[in-house]
Amino acid sequence: MEDWKKTYRNMLEDKDISYQQVREYVFPNIPKRLYRYREFDKYYMNNVSGEVYLSYPCKFNDPFDSAIEIDYLKYTNLFFQRELPKEFPIGKVEDIFKNNDVIKKEFDKHYQDTYKQLKSGSMVVRKAVSNPKAIDRRNIVLKKMLDLGYISQSEYSEAIAEPINIKLPKAADKVASSVEDLIEYNVIDALVEQGNTRDEAYNMFYNGGLRIDTTIDPTMQETLEKEYENDSNFPNSRVDSDGSHQPQSSMVILDYRTGQIKALVGGRHITGRKTLNRATTPQQPGSTIKPLSVYTPAIDTLKITQSTAVSDAKGGYKFKDNNRWNPNTTTSGSGSMSLRKALAYSSNTIAAKTAEMLGSTYEECVDIMIDYLRNFGITTLQSDSKDRSFASLTLGGMSQGVSPLEMAAAYGTLANGGTYIEPTIFTTISSYDGQLIVKNTPEEHKVVDSEVSYVLTDMLQAVVTEGTGGRAALSNGMPVAGKTGTTNNNSDGWFMGFTPSLVSGAWVGGEERDIHFDRMDYGQSASMALPIWALYMQKVYKDPSLGYSQKETFAMPENFDPCADSLMNSVESEPIEEGLDTTFE
Repeated sequence: MEDWKKTYRNMLEDKDISYQQVREYVFPNIPKRLYRYREFDKYYMNNVSGEVYLSYPCKFNDPFDSAIEIDYLKYTNLFFQRELPKEFPIGKVEDIFKNNDVIKKEFDKHYQDTYKQLKSGSMVVRKAVSNPKAIDRRNIVLKKMLDLGYISQSEYSEAIAEPINIKLPKAADKVASSVEDLIEYNVIDALVEQGNTRDEAYNMFYNGGLRIDTTIDPTMQETLEKEYENDSNFPNSRVDSDGSHQPQSSMVILDYRTGQIKALVGGRHITGRKTLNRATTPQQPGSTIKPLSVYTPAIDTLKITQSTAVSDAKGGYKFKDNNRWNPNTTTSGSGSMSLRKALAYSSNTIAAKTAEMLGSTYEECVDIMIDYLRNFGITTLQSDSKDRSFASLTLGGMSQGVSPLEMAAAYGTLANGGTYIEPTIFTTISSYDGQLIVKNTPEEHKVVDSEVSYVLTDMLQAVVTEGTGGRAALSNGMPVAGKTGTTNNNSDGWFMGFTPSLVSGAWVGGEERDIHFDRMDYGQSASMALPIWALYMQKVYKDPSLGYSQKETFAMPENFDPCADSLMNSVESEPIEEGLDTTFE
């Protein structure tokens, strides 16, 4: 009895078995976490003397009203035992409130919001009731599984003979994907936007019996977590004296057509809740910033093309500030090359010189780059002098940096025909009785025309086929567009990439700054993020249950002729050694 998901669907299709029956007897045996649902009552199961206990929402009645329904309200003791001071007498509900002005005043003082939520139904009190037909219903499901061929006669006989033994799992540390925390934060923010106080929102989340439909794909999430638990994907990594694993890493996968987060990991070997989520924490982006801040606005001028030739030699800048800065070249520095080749090779000098073409003054160029980055959804830009510089905006040495989640949404904009869609992790929030509370409507806006985004996609494919991102190529031949990035002192490694279906980004970094990507002491290299990205994406496309086609290609905009359009002109180039993509200031 392994394929519970399939069994569940079949049970629902059988009219002889109700939804409630299936929910009560199949759900407790499902081994996977079901990210799609957040129905708190389905896990409140226990086993007492062989009887299965199920929980369900109960109406809360005014404890100060004369018509007290003790049968229901006595179960609020669990709540009050947790919340009220220990010196308060805890017994039956009528003993707590009846003729006890001291406790009533204390309750009014500290628990007005809680009381109001209990009264309004936004906080749900639960009670446990015995299910006397547990064995009969269990046997019905098993018989249906036998009839449908999901189990053999011997398996059926063995299962029938087993006693029901459902118990709450013991609390234990586990690898934390940071998904649960991100759902909580976003849902609470959404409830606050509905007019609730933050305390009310927290109470609704934890005690309101909410149903939250999330965007997380359970299979994709489980696959990603397994890869992050496998230390061999991070060769020669180490464990510091405080127990933290180095290097650290995070990864996020989006459906760029909807902005929905399909899988996310916020760190390696992270246990517990409310820990640092590196997928939402700004990191220095290095050269992954170049397509967004430099090459997109350049192509969007409709005057600069991907075949425009620029010198990669040091010096010769238009603005005196850039001549003083004078970044090192990451290419030969001996001649000119096209913008397409410069992006594939991650030339620092050509990125800076291309950015100088965006305006007539230093400040105007800076304003244009900042404007594009903000339109791409980057929220961490600072107005101080460091972020208002070519060094930050063309090579990624920013004040705060950019989170992998925001970077994935920005690259998803290029994949999505130039339309930005805000990333989301849930679609709806409903009350325990099915009333819609929140429908998540992500922000979306146009950044560039589809023709411009298609040209950028073509240029980013050259990064994989000709340049620094060769290890991101997928064995199935699926086209990949993306950009590598390595920061100053070689302490952070990135790969941001997208296919015709998904956009994903991997960051690997040494939080202990003695870990550098130009040294092999800890098994690092400048392309550390590429293998984990490619390994995971290979597995996604090899899993037929996920429904992603391996034969998709990037869609060309209507009425766009690549042969006639000068933006598509390119020059031949030779593959280069990976690991030359570095930020120098």
